[in-house]
Amino acid sequence: CDGYPLGGPFQSGAATVQSVPTVEMRDIYGNNPEPIELYYLSASVQEGNSGGPLLNQAGQIAGVVFAKSTTSASVGYALTMKELKPVANSAASMTAQVESGHCIKR
Repeated sequence: CDGYPLGGPFQSGAATVQSVPTVEMRDIYGNNPEPIELYYLSASVQEGNSGGPLLNQAGQIAGVVFAKSTTSASVGYALTMKELKPVANSAASMTAQVESGHCIKR
Protein backbone atom coordinates (compact mmCIF):
# COMPACT_ATOMS: atom_id res chain seq x y z
CA CYS A 1 0.00 0.00 0.00
CA ASP A 2 1.35 3.40 -0.97
CA GLY A 3 0.28 6.85 0.10
CA TYR A 4 0.67 9.62 2.63
CA PRO A 5 -0.62 8.03 5.85
CA LEU A 6 -1.89 10.42 8.49
CA GLY A 7 -0.88 13.38 6.27
CA GLY A 8 2.80 12.51 6.61
CA PRO A 9 5.49 11.85 4.05
CA PHE A 10 5.08 9.25 1.30
CA GLN A 11 5.30 5.67 2.54
CA SER A 12 5.16 2.31 0.85
CA GLY A 13 4.36 -0.79 2.87
CA ALA A 14 3.69 -4.48 2.40
CA ALA A 15 0.21 -5.88 1.90
CA THR A 16 -1.06 -9.40 1.41
CA VAL A 17 -4.31 -10.14 -0.40
CA GLN A 18 -6.30 -12.42 1.90
CA SER A 19 -9.33 -12.81 -0.36
CA VAL A 20 -11.13 -11.28 -3.34
CA PRO A 21 -14.82 -11.25 -2.40
CA THR A 22 -17.73 -9.62 -4.18
CA VAL A 23 -19.63 -7.61 -1.59
CA GLU A 24 -22.66 -5.33 -1.53
CA MET A 25 -21.24 -1.82 -1.13
CA ARG A 26 -23.10 1.43 -0.44
CA ASP A 27 -21.85 4.90 -1.32
CA ILE A 28 -20.40 7.18 1.38
CA TYR A 29 -23.90 8.38 2.23
CA GLY A 30 -25.16 4.84 2.90
CA ASN A 31 -27.22 4.69 -0.31
CA ASN A 32 -27.24 2.90 -3.67
CA PRO A 33 -25.96 -0.58 -2.75
CA GLU A 34 -24.33 -2.51 -5.57
CA PRO A 35 -22.02 -5.52 -5.79
CA ILE A 36 -18.32 -4.78 -6.20
CA GLU A 37 -15.20 -6.91 -6.23
CA LEU A 38 -12.54 -5.87 -3.73
CA TYR A 39 -9.29 -7.01 -2.19
CA TYR A 40 -9.41 -7.89 1.50
CA LEU A 41 -5.89 -6.96 2.64
CA SER A 42 -3.63 -7.81 5.50
CA ALA A 43 -1.97 -4.39 5.69
CA SER A 44 -1.56 -1.32 7.84
CA VAL A 45 -3.91 1.11 6.08
CA GLN A 46 -4.15 4.61 7.55
CA GLU A 47 -6.00 7.81 6.66
CA GLY A 48 -4.02 9.19 3.75
CA ASN A 49 -3.55 5.83 2.02
CA SER A 50 -6.96 6.12 0.33
CA GLY A 51 -6.50 6.59 -3.40
CA GLY A 52 -3.00 5.15 -3.28
CA PRO A 53 -2.06 2.24 -5.52
CA LEU A 54 -1.87 -1.38 -4.47
CA LEU A 55 1.09 -2.75 -6.41
CA ASN A 56 1.74 -6.36 -7.35
CA GLN A 57 5.19 -7.96 -7.07
CA ALA A 58 6.07 -6.76 -10.59
CA GLY A 59 5.36 -3.14 -9.58
CA GLN A 60 2.15 -2.91 -11.62
CA ILE A 61 -0.99 -1.35 -10.21
CA ALA A 62 -3.31 -4.13 -9.07
CA GLY A 63 -5.87 -1.95 -7.29
CA VAL A 64 -6.54 1.24 -5.36
CA VAL A 65 -6.74 1.40 -1.57
CA PHE A 66 -9.99 2.93 -0.31
CA ALA A 67 -10.60 1.95 3.33
CA LYS A 68 -9.32 0.43 6.53
CA SER A 69 -11.14 -1.78 8.97
CA THR A 70 -12.83 -0.09 11.89
CA THR A 71 -12.22 -3.15 14.07
CA SER A 72 -8.70 -4.33 13.13
CA ALA A 73 -5.57 -2.23 12.61
CA SER A 74 -4.11 -4.81 10.22
CA VAL A 75 -7.01 -5.04 7.73
CA GLY A 76 -7.58 -2.81 4.72
CA TYR A 77 -9.54 -2.82 1.48
CA ALA A 78 -8.73 -2.01 -2.15
CA LEU A 79 -10.76 -1.89 -5.33
CA THR A 80 -9.70 -4.43 -7.97
CA MET A 81 -8.80 -3.59 -11.55
CA LYS A 82 -12.13 -5.18 -12.58
CA GLU A 83 -13.84 -2.27 -10.80
CA LEU A 84 -11.33 0.39 -11.87
CA LYS A 85 -10.89 -0.31 -15.60
CA PRO A 86 -14.35 0.91 -16.73
CA VAL A 87 -13.80 4.22 -14.93
CA ALA A 88 -10.24 4.61 -16.22
CA ASN A 89 -11.31 3.76 -19.78
CA SER A 90 -14.00 6.47 -19.78
CA ALA A 91 -12.02 9.10 -17.82
CA ALA A 92 -10.91 11.04 -20.90
CA SER A 93 -14.52 11.71 -21.89
CA MET A 94 -15.52 12.94 -18.42
CA THR A 95 -15.22 16.70 -18.77
CA ALA A 96 -18.29 18.08 -16.97
CA GLN A 97 -17.66 19.86 -13.67
CA VAL A 98 -19.11 18.30 -10.55
CA GLU A 99 -19.57 19.60 -7.02
CA SER A 100 -17.02 18.31 -4.53
CA GLY A 101 -19.71 17.52 -1.96
CA HIS A 102 -19.13 17.13 1.75
CA CYS A 103 -16.45 15.04 3.39
CA ILE A 104 -17.76 12.37 5.74
CA LYS A 105 -15.75 10.76 8.49
CA ARG A 106 -17.13 7.69 10.26
